[in-house]
Amino acid sequence: MEWLGELITAYPLLLLIPLVIVVAIFAVATRRSHLKHLEQMEKIQNNFDPNLK
Repeated sequence: MEWLGELITAYPLLLLIPLVIVVAIFAVATRRSHLKHLEQMEKIQNNFDPNLK
């Protein structure tokens, strides 16, 4: 029954790794969106049309 004890102690780590990955992906996506927003706001302040590429 040693394998059962190892499985129980490793189980929280197995749940933690995917959770950390999901949170990291969300943080990166949020940061990219924020930087894009700041860039558009800067264009507006400089009297540029933000929809033009």
